Amino acid sequence: MLTARIIGRDPSVWFDSSIINRGSLDGVILNMPVVTDGGLVGRVTAVSPLTSQVDLITYNKSGVGGIIGEVGTSSALGVVSGTSKKDLLEMKYVPGSIDVQVGQPVFTTGQDGIFPPGLKIGEIVSVVTGSATTPHQSQIRRTSTKFDPRDPFWDHLRYHG
Repeated sequence: MLTARIIGRDPSVWFDSSIINRGSLDGVILNMPVVTDGGLVGRVTAVSPLTSQVDLITYNKSGVGGIIGEVGTSSALGVVSGTSKKDLLEMKYVPGSIDVQVGQPVFTTGQDGIFPPGLKIGEIVSVVTGSATTPHQSQIRRTSTKFDPRDPFWDHLRYHG
């Protein structure tokens, strides 16, 4: 695990990405997950010897394979992405035939080929209930709230190979 500091941001995309003070010389690699004790923050999308760019899960063009409940015990799979409300994420494509409740945890599935299974993403805070033929749409409050975009420190960079 590495500790990293945010050293740069583009004001026009403040909640989308950040530059950190760790790079390939520190062992950072492309697509490395970035987490805090609270959960998933994002992934490394560009690496230089001394710095790296991290795209945040709050970025509305991001996508993370998610599962409601523990990996291996649930079939409630969907895709989690950022929204215009930067404190909330959205989960789509969960089959409407599966029971989804407010308060349920959401984790990475590992099926997207980027994030390992079992990283906590957040917790369901609202559900637009689907049907047998219409998927649910849920809003998630991310658990990485310890990561505040105004705070220059992240607790860990973690690579799961």
